[in-house]
Amino acid sequence: MGTPHYMAPEQVEHPLAVDHRADIYSLGVVFYEMLTGELPLGKFPPPSSRMRGIQVDVRLDDVVLHALEKEPERRYQQASQVKTDVERITAGALAPGQPIPQAAEPVRLGVLAGTWEDTDAAWVWTGDVRKLKPKSIRQANEDWEVGIQDVEPAAAGLSVTFNYPLRWNGTPRVVAVDAVGKVHEPLWSAGEGYPVAAGRGEMVGVRVSSRLMFPGVDAAELKELRLQIEPCLWTEFRDVSLQPEQQTQVEVVDAGSK
Repeated sequence: MGTPHYMAPEQVEHPLAVDHRADIYSLGVVFYEMLTGELPLGKFPPPSSRMRGIQVDVRLDDVVLHALEKEPERRYQQASQVKTDVERITAGALAPGQPIPQAAEPVRLGVLAGTWEDTDAAWVWTGDVRKLKPKSIRQANEDWEVGIQDVEPAAAGLSVTFNYPLRWNGTPRVVAVDAVGKVHEPLWSAGEGYPVAAGRGEMVGVRVSSRLMFPGVDAAELKELRLQIEPCLWTEFRDVSLQPEQQTQVEVVDAGSK
């Protein structure tokens, strides 16, 4: 599973046939959001056309759009190909002998870790959602208060709606535990997930609701709901070189640091 809006189409349509190229699609989403402050949803324009007051090399459009190809076969096949194309563009951005501009502050890029961590928050299911009180925890160096809004049977299994605050350092989900102790991972309900009206930075702290689907899970067999969080890993770039054959120093910042 992945995070809604950052998942490649095949992760939803053909989850058993997913390979590393899904990560390249997710990288394309991150690039697009970094450049525009928006997510590439529906029929989206090239990132350079969304910039206001900032000049962006239009060649970056080709890199981002190539990474965001819907079909894996038409996408970059290796992450190293993305790196090569970006370096080729940045290498030509400076005239010979022109000094490399130094950023006043390091550039940071946050990417979700791809693994889910258990938390201390759990709800014992008694059949009455009103008895499921919100849980407050400290995880990934941030405070979370998560509540269960609704638990109901669905056509293909079980539906669970929960609410939570958007945070910088991770994203939450709920897993279901049945009567024999089996843990069931959820599917995000189509069309639901994170708000996309503004960049994430503008939405941090806003409470949102998401509906999760648990195919094949019977409400009568539900024993417990548990909260998990996928942490965000931050990479910090210092003294970034814009010329070929010069080293770029990269410092990886621990999850939870912002």
